[in-house]
Amino acid sequence: MFYGNGESLGTFESRTIKVISKPSKKKQSLKNTDLCILGGTQVALFNRLRSQTVSTRYLHVEENNFLASSTEWGSFKIHLIPDDEIEGEEFDTEEGYIHYGKTVKLVCTETTMALPLMVIRKVDKTQALLDADDPVSQLHKCCFHIKNTPSNYLCIQSEKIIQHQAEPVQGDDRKYIIPDGCAWTIISTDQAKYSFYEAMGSTADLPSPVPVIDKVLLNGSGETACIDICGKHFTSNLKVWFGECEAETIVRSDENMIAVVPDRSLVQPDWNITKKGDKLDVKNLVRSDGVIFPYEQENFTYCPEPEESTAMPVSCSPSVKRQRLDQEIHGMSEMGNGAAVSINDMSQVAMGGMWQADGRVSEQQYLHSLYSHAPNGGYMHAQKVETEASSAQLHENTPAASIQVTSQIKNDFSNL
Repeated sequence: MFYGNGESLGTFESRTIKVISKPSKKKQSLKNTDLCILGGTQVALFNRLRSQTVSTRYLHVEENNFLASSTEWGSFKIHLIPDDEIEGEEFDTEEGYIHYGKTVKLVCTETTMALPLMVIRKVDKTQALLDADDPVSQLHKCCFHIKNTPSNYLCIQSEKIIQHQAEPVQGDDRKYIIPDGCAWTIISTDQAKYSFYEAMGSTADLPSPVPVIDKVLLNGSGETACIDICGKHFTSNLKVWFGECEAETIVRSDENMIAVVPDRSLVQPDWNITKKGDKLDVKNLVRSDGVIFPYEQENFTYCPEPEESTAMPVSCSPSVKRQRLDQEIHGMSEMGNGAAVSINDMSQVAMGGMWQADGRVSEQQYLHSLYSHAPNGGYMHAQKVETEASSAQLHENTPAASIQVTSQIKNDFSNL
């Protein structure tokens, strides 16, 4: 890809897609999911009269209208909808593969315009089969019955999209006669979309490969909260930003990074503390040379601050947790097995340079620095322990959970 002046932008990866030359003649089942269509994925629909290539028309959205285009095709998310769902701008979805006879919602990926709730039906020649319930397959013909209508089907008329009222087959009300314009061929699609902004002008390094975020998980709460980001193309010069607030970021690998969640008041000074559980977008990854990669779809829910307690749960203050870990490590130094010196050294290394301005350090930071110096593969063990500790903070704020976590730390280090 190139700028208008011929300067290279780099190479951008597309999505992988399975190439299918012709539809399968076998009755589909979930044993072969490669040909099935999953709810929430993207599809394209086209109509071809009498199997003539020159007559192909694609479902497309242009100027806020659905139309049949011979030159452009639209990509639509096909959502699996509960059968009792009522028509509205908002709707609930279900997980699973699309089956004939199920309610679906088609939403344009570019404009977010949506067709009304419809029931997808199997097509056999010129008939819509109401009793078919097998999985919808790639390149098979299907039709769409508009819900809350007697027998109206989505249909092409020239370049317009209309509703055609079908008639039942005489003597068989489980089959309806439909014209060619109601028979749609369905195929899965996918797209790769990248966004970046060179805030400080052109850079020596190309913006590609663009870091991709697949999943954002929240671990811990309060002062120990951090987000675990999974994806690809992560590099050591990337930082996570919450709005205009830079977060302390640790890049573990090119597919994983963690970031300490800043106090909500730093991100949104006018935030109302009584408004708990609302969402805040993780807007940007920022490279050290000023290239910004915005992410508008990934978000997480801010957890409320933990309540004060006289007990000593895992989610107690970082300074207390650090002291407890010091005690655990000091106790392990008396266990022998050649680990005492190395563990004590690691404790001193981890302590150095980890103090923040307020004299405190989070457990995740402390553990990460400590484990990064562990010999004989101890770092890999440490990541598992750190994850278990974060999980305990999130789900089990009890002294018992604290004992379980510190015991696991002791057991892992005793095997180094």
